[in-house]
Amino acid sequence: MPEPLLIRCPHCNHALSLPEEFLGQIVSCLECRSPFRAPVREGDKLTAAEKLPRPVRIPVRLFVPTFGLLLLGFAGLFVNLYLAWWFQADPKAAGQFAEANMFFMLETDPPAEKPKDGQKLTDDEEKKRREDQAERQQQLVKEAAGKVSPEGMKRVRLAFAAVSLGVLVGGFCFALRKGYYFCYFACLLAALNSPDIGCCFIGVVIGVWGFMVLISDEGQQYFRRAK
Repeated sequence: MPEPLLIRCPHCNHALSLPEEFLGQIVSCLECRSPFRAPVREGDKLTAAEKLPRPVRIPVRLFVPTFGLLLLGFAGLFVNLYLAWWFQADPKAAGQFAEANMFFMLETDPPAEKPKDGQKLTDDEEKKRREDQAERQQQLVKEAAGKVSPEGMKRVRLAFAAVSLGVLVGGFCFALRKGYYFCYFACLLAALNSPDIGCCFIGVVIGVWGFMVLISDEGQQYFRRAK
């Protein structure tokens, strides 16, 4: 059995022991994990190892904005397109959807009964006051939902779907190292559009994290924009 050959990695100059059957093949350095083509034998001598480009790896800090934008963009696009189709197929659904979303957003009028001369309400009076307040709130919500235009709601959903599409494209830009400045725009869209799909905090975190990564040296080197 022939003895292994001693070669050096063209990336880090680390000495490696290579079996002769691997000559001319693509191998990886055991020290720096970088790929290179092993030398070939020309007569009694070996050629120099051919240095190959290192595979592009997404830095750990970029995993959050990359996959976060992809997830938020896909979720927002799916939800908003589905709602737009739903409102088109069933116009009454637009009012029901608006009523469900506005119930906790509208403020009620002051209670009809107030304590007089600093006196506290009895339990029955307090119960009645709460019931009246809840009834007024439901009435306000129904009146507001009744004024909702199904066509207008559909257009709003389509607009949000377009924003979500921008977020999704930004995620692909992060993954493919393309569109450096568009990634800024996508992070902004993620922070602004996130309340629409019910994950405001997550969208803000991903957007801010993306901004911080883009302005860092690591992010600029990832996009080949090192200073």
